[in-house]
Amino acid sequence: MGRNTRLVKLAVDAWRARAGGPRAIAARRRERLAATLARAREIPLYRRLWAGLPERAGLDALTPMTKSVWVEGFEDSIDDPQVTRDALWSYMQDLTRIGAPWLGRYSVCRSSGVMGLKALFVHDQDAMDVYWTLWLTRGWLPWLGVSGTARMVARGGRSVHLVATNGHFASAAFIRRSSPLGAVADARSATLSILKPIGRLTRALDHWQPAVLLGYPTVLEQLAIQQRSGDLSLDLLLAVSVSEWIEPTARQRIEDAFSCPLKDSYAASEFLALGFECPEGWIHVNDDWVVLEPVDHDMRPVPPGEPSDTALVTNLANRAQPIVRHDIEDRVTLRPDPCPCGSPFTAVRLEGRQNDVLHYDGANGRRVALQPIALITLVAGVPGPKMGFQFVQTHPHELSLRIAFPSDADADRTWAEVERRLRAHLRDMGLPHVEVLRSPIPPGRDPRTGKLRKFWSEIPIGVV
Repeated sequence: MGRNTRLVKLAVDAWRARAGGPRAIAARRRERLAATLARAREIPLYRRLWAGLPERAGLDALTPMTKSVWVEGFEDSIDDPQVTRDALWSYMQDLTRIGAPWLGRYSVCRSSGVMGLKALFVHDQDAMDVYWTLWLTRGWLPWLGVSGTARMVARGGRSVHLVATNGHFASAAFIRRSSPLGAVADARSATLSILKPIGRLTRALDHWQPAVLLGYPTVLEQLAIQQRSGDLSLDLLLAVSVSEWIEPTARQRIEDAFSCPLKDSYAASEFLALGFECPEGWIHVNDDWVVLEPVDHDMRPVPPGEPSDTALVTNLANRAQPIVRHDIEDRVTLRPDPCPCGSPFTAVRLEGRQNDVLHYDGANGRRVALQPIALITLVAGVPGPKMGFQFVQTHPHELSLRIAFPSDADADRTWAEVERRLRAHLRDMGLPHVEVLRSPIPPGRDPRTGKLRKFWSEIPIGVV
């Protein structure tokens, strides 16, 4: 089957699944889950993890996969002898290859490694086609509508993606993958690095004049400030949020500034198209291609209406590297009743990925915001041993980093590189006076959420 034919069939199937309602969705999920589990049972890593369990054990009886087990057992997670940790990690050092097929047949991405665990993921072409089809049929087209799509085409189809481009992270790897629509579509989209100072991003956006803007909400909010001040002048049809939780007041500021809707998406390195926001503000999970299980601290199911401690994801599209019951450390709440939008897919609210923006007074007297993902990816890109870290604003002119190194690491040497990168970024952002400190306090989890909160300020409101 040619790729174009497959994409058409996937799009038709996506429409039929929704039109067929819960019964059609469940039938597809059962069939695809059976194939996924059969494939996973051929993989050494899962055979070890599930040792002692019945051969035909159902999904809910299988031992969940933690990030630490996945990282340590990576080479046993895929049965292609060409895929090794060293080979993939070496490939990922070349940032010009982000989005390009590895070994001519795989799309690869990595986690940020904030918990000190740099997880690697390998997706086959069939899985990438599923993600792309879901984004098109359940994301972009419903969000834009007929009139919005027509206006998008009339404006040349220009879009800009604001993501971290200093690593093979999921957003950049997926966005930079060549579009199935061909070179014309690729030429009408641009990717800008969130590591750039806000002034440079503003100038680039003013030059490009996109119809659609996709990015992290903390970055979109800063651009909204530029739009309201007159330093930026965009006429957007749509803004799309990725990667981070959207604070409600920030959402309102973004929509007011750009006079367009902001739609949220849900994706992870484990599955690049988990769900998309509906008109009622709920995320609808693509249940026909992925299983999302909200669970408590002991990995027991959490009833609808109650926030989970974490969530497990099972990818029903990727055969190259099966992903079954992966703990993605997101807190989600299932809607207990049918969504008024009419979608038959499971509706959830996200409560994880809540990063703070840190504000400092710049050398020129203007307030400067440090973007969480920008700093996280700077530190995550430091080569060497795995490490966990947290950023804390402890003083109006200080940025403290709580960082942990394993016992076999050259901590001083690694810290020197981390400090160099952060100081360079602060200079670029107009904050050469802000001190970077290595905190004696180790990273720790939030006692309320159980998550490793990456960013927060200990400065009282109004001091900075």
